[in-house]
Amino acid sequence: MFCKGCGKELAPDKRFCTSCGRPVSPLSSKEEPGLTAAPPPEAPPSASPLAGPRKRMPKWELPAVIGLVVLIVVVVVLAVVLSGESNRDKAAKFEKKARAYIDSRRYEQAVAECNKAIKLDTKYPDACVTRARAYNGLHEYDKAVLDSDRAIKLDPNNADAYVQRAWAYNNQYEYKKALADGVKGVKLNSGSSDAYVVRSRAYCGLDQNDKALVDSNKAVELDPRNAEAYLARSEVYFQMYKASRDKDDLRKSQADTNKAIELDPKNAMAYIDRSEADGYLGQWDKVIADTTKAISLDQNSGTGYNNRAWAYDNLGQYDKALVDSNKAIELDPTDAAAYVNRGDAYIGLEQYDKGVADTTKAIELNSKLSPAFYKRGYAYCCLQIYDKAMADVNKAIELDPKDDVALVDRGYIYEALGQNENAIVDYKHGLDLNPDNTYARQSLRRLAVPGY
Repeated sequence: MFCKGCGKELAPDKRFCTSCGRPVSPLSSKEEPGLTAAPPPEAPPSASPLAGPRKRMPKWELPAVIGLVVLIVVVVVLAVVLSGESNRDKAAKFEKKARAYIDSRRYEQAVAECNKAIKLDTKYPDACVTRARAYNGLHEYDKAVLDSDRAIKLDPNNADAYVQRAWAYNNQYEYKKALADGVKGVKLNSGSSDAYVVRSRAYCGLDQNDKALVDSNKAVELDPRNAEAYLARSEVYFQMYKASRDKDDLRKSQADTNKAIELDPKNAMAYIDRSEADGYLGQWDKVIADTTKAISLDQNSGTGYNNRAWAYDNLGQYDKALVDSNKAIELDPTDAAAYVNRGDAYIGLEQYDKGVADTTKAIELNSKLSPAFYKRGYAYCCLQIYDKAMADVNKAIELDPKDDVALVDRGYIYEALGQNENAIVDYKHGLDLNPDNTYARQSLRRLAVPGY
């Protein structure tokens, strides 16, 4: 007999077709037992795939299909997860390149690499911190603060973010804010030399030199190869010298800046810090050499131009001083010392009104800056406005009783007022404070004081 579904010949005892699975109909009453029915005529091919015979899915195929579906789902999920990790990995590579640029002081390139990292992963705190470091290197302190803020928001326990923000605050003279961040940085990472550096700088700015010295010593202890640690300690010794006029402190300051330069010969701030100590020793040629080197390393260093202007003022090269102080003010319009030095240059050029204007601006920016008062006092003296001149130099001496230059300037005013005895007292006192003050010695000789 034959299957009525597919026409395949079947054995008489079969109940199902082995080809298409169709049940075999029992013999009708009209069919004689033992006779085989003729195969039905072959059906024409169907245009529809549904028209053909349907096969039953073997039992082993269903689990295989389910397994395949599960595998596809797992692959898709993994792809989604791994795509996020891949972005972080790519961002980390850009951030690593940025750190290498910072080490070579290529800060603009470092910013560009961090921008790429942050574009790939907007929630990557390390990239924000590194960009803050680069902005600090570029003296763009407002941007450094913003990036540090962003990093802290993403990761409140990121010690480096607090360190970078403290660095920016110190350079903006926001010492209380810098101190708060330095304290937080040390708390989060007590093994960070840089955290102690920024806290030391903040203490120094707040005239807490004892605490600043403890922190800078700790910074050197934690990392004896950290040039910034030596510079922080150098600043402390320098401030201690200004308070005590003990030249041993000045020599310690110079030793630390020399060590910083040895460790990091391309650190512009190290040369600037050394130039300040040289200036207080009256070594103006060394000041010019160090500040010129600093400017060659960092053309955006307003302090470098400012300190060189200071040297030119003291050498009587007022035109050069004017050029450098103008550049310093252009780079940092909030630097009070730059206005003092430009005012000094104007005074040297006998443009006393301009000298008064610049020193007044300096006092507006920093009312505790002794040189601004005594230089304005000297300008008033030259303009024969003696009452204002005396008030200013007295204020300068009140702010810094051991400033020999302020005492010599007051001596000039006493001389102009015909009070030579008072002038001699100030000249002698100034010379006692600084035996290298040639102006005091010359003035005493001019007044025919014996022994000078």
